[in-house]
Amino acid sequence: MSIQDQPLSGRPRTNSTGPNKKRVDEIVKEDRRVTLDAVATKLGIRHNAVQEMTGSLGYREICAHWVPRLLTEDHKVQRKSLHFRNASEISRQS
Repeated sequence: MSIQDQPLSGRPRTNSTGPNKKRVDEIVKEDRRVTLDAVATKLGIRHNAVQEMTGSLGYREICAHWVPRLLTEDHKVQRKSLHFRNASEISRQS
């Protein structure tokens, strides 16, 4: 009985090579808000491979791009009235 791993058939993992890992690290350091998909597309590798590499590099997550929400005039009026109603309710309770 052996405790050695048996050789596996199939294609070996090639995405998590040193150069790819170094490039992922460089891309993340250039733009901390870059997405996993953007890195994967830039390097031409799978999303999962980038996710594994960022984890092994010590990154907990790569933040997505946040796009400001565009409010219509109706939304602005509604938010303003809710704000004043909540503020008056709070001052009444105090």
